[in-house]
Amino acid sequence: PFYLTLTAVDAYTNIATSYSGIKTIGYSGPSGSPIYTTSVTFSVGQATVVSTMLNTVETTAITATDGSLTGIASSPLTVVLNQRVKANNITALQTGSSWVEGTVPGSGDIAVFNNVLQDYNTFTWSVTPTPVMAGIKILDPGFYDGFVVTINVGSSGIAFGTGGIDMSSAIADLTLNANNNFPISPTGFTTAMPWNIASGRTLTIYGRLYAGSHSIGSLPSALQVTKLGGGTAILDAPSLGTADPSGNPDWGTNGFLQIKQGTVQINDGDALSDVANTKFVLILDGGTFRFGTSFAIT
Repeated sequence: PFYLTLTAVDAYTNIATSYSGIKTIGYSGPSGSPIYTTSVTFSVGQATVVSTMLNTVETTAITATDGSLTGIASSPLTVVLNQRVKANNITALQTGSSWVEGTVPGSGDIAVFNNVLQDYNTFTWSVTPTPVMAGIKILDPGFYDGFVVTINVGSSGIAFGTGGIDMSSAIADLTLNANNNFPISPTGFTTAMPWNIASGRTLTIYGRLYAGSHSIGSLPSALQVTKLGGGTAILDAPSLGTADPSGNPDWGTNGFLQIKQGTVQINDGDALSDVANTKFVLILDGGTFRFGTSFAIT
């Protein structure tokens, strides 16, 4: 949380010192599900240490009202995701000691792999239920250009949200062995997931992409994945069983994958389907879509 100072002023923006006592304050502006302090005690026109929590990544402003008087909007507030930095150890990623901050990334966090990580490149992240975080960012781990970070995920899969996969400044590649499960738009995430991959860098995902049992039938109409950057995403789904045991996902009315920049390569048709091969829409909007040498259409 952070803290607001609320000030009552007169028509000339002087502090209204007569405005005192306990007031019920309403707020507007930020989206999502912000948490406010509504019972506020004013003294000679001011109330301080008003705890506030904003939960949506955006630039916004807060306006307060007591029901009869409405204030002017605050200065712009930029909400960013927390970052959890991978420590230089091989400890399983679901363990607090695997991260510099001592905390495993959660739904409001970005998992960051930077130059703190030098000596290890292969990790496990195996936990039930599906680990969910806002996204993952690859920067400059390892000691050479082209270092590959490999994450082996357990049977519950792994889920990223609005932060997506950020390799826009990466000097390393990323491989996700998603073990059949790479849910898109899990509970709490309702906007598109970007994959931003820098030129010369490669993201490889082994495992089917799907909506996730968290949100079957209730996906937003927004695209679920947008490929950005000049790099390459390789999707490969070896025969690992049922992609989505809970039913056939609805990818949303605007499709599932939009390629705006760079290349997406499909090595296996199952990489982009659910168990019944239902609705899938690909939008090519400036990038390149190609089939791998092992791809077969039957």
